Amino acid sequence: MAEIKKHVGVANYFIGRYDVAAKNYYEAVSILEKTKEQKKLAYVHNEIAKLYRKTRELDRSLQNYNKALAIFTTLKDSTGISMIMNESGVVFEYQEDYAEALRRYTASKNICDKRNDFLGMSYALSNIAGVYVIQKKYKEAEDNCCRHLTFAEN
Repeated sequence: MAEIKKHVGVANYFIGRYDVAAKNYYEAVSILEKTKEQKKLAYVHNEIAKLYRKTRELDRSLQNYNKALAIFTTLKDSTGISMIMNESGVVFEYQEDYAEALRRYTASKNICDKRNDFLGMSYALSNIAGVYVIQKKYKEAEDNCCRHLTFAEN
């Protein structure tokens, strides 16, 4: 039932019905908190965090990213940790805390590098390049963008 609630939430998120999405996500959380399905719970917290990021409720977004990160860290799930570090970096970009955004994107990139996760590397490098563009550090942006394209081709 929790999986269904999550998927209904995702579907509603993509059509812009954020209130319905949130309701379903929280129902999934309520179900999963009573189980041992911690990884699934972390993924639902990630979905909630993305919803709040989209609606610019950044504190609530970070709260959910932190919950997901804590679970993935406990599970020693490097894929999950990398994903949360990369996605939560966007919140810091929105807050104009570019140092923290870069720290998170770089942490994600480093985890992906160790795992030979080319798609994850591509996302992280693209985000890093984006921050450098905002900071008008065009050489660094170009370097990371070129590396992103190399990994995106794989």
